[in-house]
Parts: sequence; structure tokens; C-alpha cells
Amino acid sequence: MGNIVSLGAGANFFFNHNNDKYANDDFGVFGRVNFHLQEPLGMPEKWDIYPGIDLGLLGKSGTYFGAHVGVRYFFNKNVGIYGEFGNNGSLGVSFNL
Repeated sequence: MGNIVSLGAGANFFFNHNNDKYANDDFGVFGRVNFHLQEPLGMPEKWDIYPGIDLGLLGKSGTYFGAHVGVRYFFNKNVGIYGEFGNNGSLGVSFNL
């Protein structure tokens, strides 16, 4: 969608074990939109900061809404690492297609 806005999708599995094994586990799928600030802020090409929102379905709970802020560092044009802070938080590897 350009250099500033991106769309994506994801899935989560939540483990919440206590006395009732598996009773509180949940699964969700979501779509997301991120707003990349690397270009507007004039950051180096290897870095990206992005706020975003998620909207989807979460098993027993129904709808799911979340917000996050992420930071990415690219090793090359297509592969990088990221960290996100917010609703669930995450760390991972990022691939540009």
C-alpha cells in the first residue's frame, strides 16, 4: 500500500492453564494496519517505527481489538527483526515480499 501504510494478518494462541487444563486457552485471528514512520521522520533506511491497530475474532470472547507500537531493524532489503509493545507484545523476524 505504499511506504507509509501496510496491511497484514495474524493468528494467536493463548495458553492460560490453571486447574482446568485447556479450559481457558483461546485462539484468535486478526487483520492489522500499520503506519510506518521511517520516511516521514527521516530515519535511516534500516530502521522503522510504526504504530498500528488490530481487529479480529477471538474464540470464546468474540471480537478482538488491539493497538501496538513496533520497532524494526532490517539486515538487508527483505529481512529484519522486530519488537512490538502494546496489547500482547511480540518479538520476531520480519520478511518483506
